[in-house]
Amino acid sequence: MFEKKYTVRYSEVTTNAAASLGALVSYFQDTTMAHSDSLGQGINNLREDGLAWLLAGWHIKINRYPRYNETIRTYTWATKFAGVYGYRDFKITDENDEVLAVASSTWFLYDSVNQKLVRVTPEVADVYNPVPDFIFGTAAEPRLHTPKQYEDVYECIVGKRDIDTNNHVNNVHYIDYALEALPEGFVPSELRVSYKNAAVLGDKICVGVNKDDNAYTCVVHNGKGNVYAVAELR
Repeated sequence: MFEKKYTVRYSEVTTNAAASLGALVSYFQDTTMAHSDSLGQGINNLREDGLAWLLAGWHIKINRYPRYNETIRTYTWATKFAGVYGYRDFKITDENDEVLAVASSTWFLYDSVNQKLVRVTPEVADVYNPVPDFIFGTAAEPRLHTPKQYEDVYECIVGKRDIDTNNHVNNVHYIDYALEALPEGFVPSELRVSYKNAAVLGDKICVGVNKDDNAYTCVVHNGKGNVYAVAELR
């Protein structure tokens, strides 16, 4: 298990002085990168081999959002590798070891030179020493499907600030787009996201919303049938 400590910054909080959902996802993502760096499997190492880990989905549950200037610890561990996929879980605790949030994530290994998925070799998997301690009882969860009906309520254009090292919109920003489409004051306690396609600089982003009694389902798409992500927030 890999551990990283953070202090919640002012730039990461919302109007109630608690960390945003995007900030929590950034803690998870940053801890993932730090863990891989520590094992010699970081961005620079993968780039030398023409490889990249791309995110397929999140499942996150939040018990409490940490507040401004609060010190927290984020833990992550690899749980399983199978085929082209890698699975990784997380938890965030406060200074009293109270669990604030937990998460599970699914990644796939991508050959950026030949633009195809590649199987995870035992040599790579063994470096991470996977432990099948699953937050939600399993590694792979069903992917979210695009609802048949939804109403577009938000749109924007992908800017330079949204792009990561893979020249795609970073996974956190799809969540930010979805939140922009939801009612003011809505604070999610659970999030599931399935990433479908990568948006790039200059793409049009539309967010359609389908609401049922228990959740909002947000469809992040380009307005022409290409779906980038589907997010379910409760």
